[in-house]
Amino acid sequence: KLLKPIFYELSEKNKTIKFGAVNADDEQELIQKFKVTALPTVIFFKNKKQVDKFIGFIPKAEIIKKLESIPK
Repeated sequence: KLLKPIFYELSEKNKTIKFGAVNADDEQELIQKFKVTALPTVIFFKNKKQVDKFIGFIPKAEIIKKLESIPK
């Protein structure tokens, strides 16, 4: 819940980035597939492939750095 406003703000600034959320209770198959061991877990994808991941809350500036580090 803490990350939701950050992701909303970032999505408003950059329409090429898409953010989504998964209810861990309802999506156990996805949780297992991506080896989610704690919440929140944020997984970055590019061209349908996982390119980065973090677990727990990190500040907006760190999220932006991670987004910027993904090759274009």
